[in-house]
Amino acid sequence: MTGYTYIIGAGIAAAIGYCIWKMMQNKKNSLENIAEDVVDGTLHMEDIISYFKSQQIVKGQDTPFLADGDCEDFRKMLHTQYPKKKDGYQTLFIGVYNEKNDKINFARIIHARYVDQSVVDILGGEHLVVLG
Repeated sequence: MTGYTYIIGAGIAAAIGYCIWKMMQNKKNSLENIAEDVVDGTLHMEDIISYFKSQQIVKGQDTPFLADGDCEDFRKMLHTQYPKKKDGYQTLFIGVYNEKNDKINFARIIHARYVDQSVVDILGGEHLVVLG
């Protein structure tokens, strides 16, 4: 690994930590109207990217993220009701965190029978990944 790889990795880790910290500080995340989808086939990264492209994301204020919805720590971090895990499905939570308003503006829970390898690679064993 090169020095650049370590720098990029450290930057990603810092961004993830910051996003988690900000979300934990915000105990008023309101997710009453969260969309919940079930994919009986394979969820592809292209589907997730299409979701983000369909949202009105403000560069510099909004931070898109992808999270492992089956992670108990992530569920607790939201401080709100969260749908139960579906047996035989992997649950992902995708959303857009607005730093200015300190809240999640857009979110979607996806229960997928299978998840494309590119999604698994992006998560890389983390529970929450900030996408840029």
